[in-house]
Amino acid sequence: MSYVTYHEPNLTQVLVLSSFLYLANVARWIADKLLFAGLLGEIAVGIIFGTPVAGILDPLWEQTFLSLGYVGLLIIVFEGGLSTPLKTLLRSLPIATLVALTGIFVPIGLSFLLMPIAKFGPLEAFAAGSSLSSTSLGTTFVVLKAVGGSSTPKKDGEGEGEGEEQSGEGEAAGKGDVAEAGGLEKTRLGTILAGAAVFDDVIGFVLSSVISTLGSTSNSSDIPPWSIARPLVTSLLFSALTPLIITYILSPLFHRIFPPHRLRHHIHGQHLSLFLVVGIFSGCLAIAYVIGSSMLLGAYVSGLIVAALDGEDGSMKRAFEEYVVPIQTYVLSPVFFASIGTAIPFLSLWTGKIIWQGLVYSLLMVFAKVICGIWIVLWGWGEDLQARRTEERTQVLIAERGVEMQDGNIEPPTPEDSSKVDINQSNEEEVAGSRSPSPNNVNSGSSTPSPPPQQEQPNSTASSHQPVPPSLPPSPNYSHIPPALFLGFALVARGEIGLLISQLAHSEAGLLGSDAFLVTTWAIVLCTVVGPISVGLLVKRLGVDGVVRGRWV
Repeated sequence: MSYVTYHEPNLTQVLVLSSFLYLANVARWIADKLLFAGLLGEIAVGIIFGTPVAGILDPLWEQTFLSLGYVGLLIIVFEGGLSTPLKTLLRSLPIATLVALTGIFVPIGLSFLLMPIAKFGPLEAFAAGSSLSSTSLGTTFVVLKAVGGSSTPKKDGEGEGEGEEQSGEGEAAGKGDVAEAGGLEKTRLGTILAGAAVFDDVIGFVLSSVISTLGSTSNSSDIPPWSIARPLVTSLLFSALTPLIITYILSPLFHRIFPPHRLRHHIHGQHLSLFLVVGIFSGCLAIAYVIGSSMLLGAYVSGLIVAALDGEDGSMKRAFEEYVVPIQTYVLSPVFFASIGTAIPFLSLWTGKIIWQGLVYSLLMVFAKVICGIWIVLWGWGEDLQARRTEERTQVLIAERGVEMQDGNIEPPTPEDSSKVDINQSNEEEVAGSRSPSPNNVNSGSSTPSPPPQQEQPNSTASSHQPVPPSLPPSPNYSHIPPALFLGFALVARGEIGLLISQLAHSEAGLLGSDAFLVTTWAIVLCTVVGPISVGLLVKRLGVDGVVRGRWV
């Protein structure tokens, strides 16, 4: 029979499907209010409705929701790329790479420490560590979007100008810096987080290929090197060539065909913009799949391309927000996170041995990602030191120019010079007085001030500009610890990527035994819970402008 027989679904099927979608949204709202992490409510609905607990959903529906949810994940990642400034991403690439590599190697290394405790074999430790080296891209971008609207808590009576007075190095924007930057995703810290998460996903895809290959061969010498290197090489080439192609090929060609504001004023501009978004999105997914890379990387790259081509016109972004975002928010995203819940062997986790081993392993894996924030502290200290040295040189230069100015050798500092270094206003007035004759000196000779004061004034003025041993200016009154904690906890959630690798290692490759698989699942689940809650509490306590401050905006 070459067609599907249409029949009316029964009442039970209709109620189960509708209640599943509705309760996933309700649970997200409740979890967001109570735990500041709405996605946990959606995961909980998936656990209850799916095979792990009640088995209300038909197994065929669960498979459908897994596929439909993956489309939601791809759109979440695309939206993350759409909100990431390409220039900021390229500028933040070195520190993002360091963060990502730390988040990959530390979990694998700590997994080998668990070998004597949980009696893991070397391959089990490697497979478990690979599962926990990943970062949930969906969770990362959802958390970035969710906490981006939080504001810095302020006391009653605070004025509008206090933000500028309290700002440190690089905080001239004052309060609302994140909002002025266009959202948390567009800040330097958000870009570093997104870049590190995408890098983790690419390496996770490579590790899953390695695990699959190890499971299919009995001898490690039989593993073709290209099968391991291909995903990494192709992903790096794809990522490296994308900015060049955007800058020198796609952008000039696109703006030649569609001059600025043409899409906005076109009679079918919205529909044409949506068509371009879908075309770029689908094309990048196809390229990533064909070259052997991750489709999630293709989704992220497609978002970067759309953002770069859209420019100030914003037609494609508006079309995406009008037609796709509502469906994504209320259907695809809830289905994705609920599908994660259906893949968790919930009831099998509750045995004494598995619980304590899972808790210990979870603590290690939380630490393994939080420690990635150390690069924010080290990098920030390095930039602070460089800024202080530059300030010292500037202060000494201005002081020397002030002394030379008393001798009439050079012109006074320009307004641009004055804006760089804070020169005392009274000193400026003294300098101006020393270069121009006063009216008293011109009109009366008897009333001329006595010689000692005349001799002391240039000396005192010169001494005020006399170079002094350079001293460090005050440190910025913000700390790098809050952004470091934010970055670390935002990377803690493993989610879909961790479950994918662990189930691949357990079911297909046979590298993870039953106990090791359950312990790994414990760590994945707890990390996925702890990460968003910790980020939410941190932002709730300090506000987004209290976390992302100074040079990290």
